[in-house]
Amino acid sequence: MYCDWILVAFLSVNLCWGLTPVEFGQFKSRSFVESNSGLQGSVQINGTVMSTFSIFSNGIPDHKTGTASSKIKVQSYHIKLPTSPSVGTTTTCLPIGPVGMAINGVPIFNSYSHDCCDTGKKELGSFDNCWGLVDDLGRYHYSTAPLCLLKLVCNDPSGLIGVAFDGFPIYGPNDETGRRVSKTDLDECNGRFDRYRKYRYHVTTEFPYTIGCFKGIPIPGYGGACACNQLATPCPNQQPPGPSHPPTRRKRSVASGSSYGNMTALECCSSAATCDHLYHSKSSAEQPLNHVHYFTTLFVSLTTIFMFV
Repeated sequence: MYCDWILVAFLSVNLCWGLTPVEFGQFKSRSFVESNSGLQGSVQINGTVMSTFSIFSNGIPDHKTGTASSKIKVQSYHIKLPTSPSVGTTTTCLPIGPVGMAINGVPIFNSYSHDCCDTGKKELGSFDNCWGLVDDLGRYHYSTAPLCLLKLVCNDPSGLIGVAFDGFPIYGPNDETGRRVSKTDLDECNGRFDRYRKYRYHVTTEFPYTIGCFKGIPIPGYGGACACNQLATPCPNQQPPGPSHPPTRRKRSVASGSSYGNMTALECCSSAATCDHLYHSKSSAEQPLNHVHYFTTLFVSLTTIFMFV
């Protein structure tokens, strides 16, 4: 949870957000017409100074997809999340399907398939070059590391990838100091408390890839009975690992000799200037803090608080 102590007229006020104003600003869809649908992606966040905020998205990705994702259909997502999420007394199992939203408005799905297999292995032939895929309802989504949202600079902190449906942020594979996290650094939900005691999930190259369970209290409709609590072994109808002709990758995407089927070895870049993550522009994570937006948000928050004091 993000917290600031502000001293106003000798009164200390503790302001907390699951996402900071800067992180809210990173939810955007770049100007890009997706070739399969012929549509522009759209994502918008409203109500960031209230107790809950809403994400609106049409689910269209803002990057290349290819023929593997030819059945994309426009969606109408409206997700309402807490601005100050709380860690639950127990963790909560994930439903099959959406469990979070990426910064470009594409949903992040549970990494379990409907028959409790590892989607990263079972659906290998369905992934496009950005490691996205389309389900039977035409919903484009990420079930593993969202490759085209990662601008991974060696020894630099990872940028924001999205938000889970309990309100906690999802970051790339490097921690806030630039160190690559491993499974031993993370809890059963694939997350950790950072050095500032803020909880965050991390993208990894091993199952469950993004979120293993909800650390916080999930929004209504996304928590309940476990659909899957362990991987099926063996997985029925699983495609063989390591395809003979994996999809073409940009040089920085996957380390030389790594297996696309195992979603391993996300390669980092030596500098941001040489890091091509298919966006061809500076990511919002690299933009300087918009102080006007920050203090405007802060002023509105304080005004709201004092109205009820």
